[in-house]
Amino acid sequence: MTRLHVEGTLATGEVLSLADEQVHYLRNVLRYAVGDSIKLFNQDYGEFIATLCTLTKSKIDVLIGEQLRVPEIEKQLILLFCPIKNDALHYLIEKCTEVGVTEFQPVMMQYGNIHKINQEKLQRIATDAAQQCERLTVPIIKPLQRLEQILSTWDHRQKLYVCFERMSVSSMQNFVNGSAVLIGPEGGLHPSEVDLLQQQPFVVPTSLGTTILRAETAAVVASALLLSR
Repeated sequence: MTRLHVEGTLATGEVLSLADEQVHYLRNVLRYAVGDSIKLFNQDYGEFIATLCTLTKSKIDVLIGEQLRVPEIEKQLILLFCPIKNDALHYLIEKCTEVGVTEFQPVMMQYGNIHKINQEKLQRIATDAAQQCERLTVPIIKPLQRLEQILSTWDHRQKLYVCFERMSVSSMQNFVNGSAVLIGPEGGLHPSEVDLLQQQPFVVPTSLGTTILRAETAAVVASALLLSR
């Protein structure tokens, strides 16, 4: 059954009008009709079944029925990553959403070769992935920032796990809820970035093993390892 993320209040017996892009998707792509059922969800109210009660060319209203799931408390993990090429970046957002990342922070770094992102498109990819994998929350895509800017405003009480390549550091330590993990660019961390990161009291140097992983693979592996602890 189709799942859609919606903003606002979800309550049994209420009628809700869907967003324009959801109207197009249900009406023109999936060919839904009045009487068909979908699932609606968000972080604050959980998940409900709903029935299409009005369908026109430009509008769909749904009648909210039984609550299927109550809101859940999720582990919080921020993923800091250097943007990569489109297909790999889309994979990173999709799979890390499935794993459970709660916030994505794109970071400009010296060996990175992508200097802008389509934040709106990445947010749609995260939303689609959350709908497919049956999460109740949709992770946030933050605006692109420079590494130095992020570190200068970092809350020192929040741990930042940094995956260093070719360095003798320990494997991931026990995860502290609300922490973050940084994955460097495809070209690796610049020596000046390594020095800067090692100077920060909140940085936890960590390793993903002896092999060198692609950036998108490292992001998924690191996120999965931390959230499983």
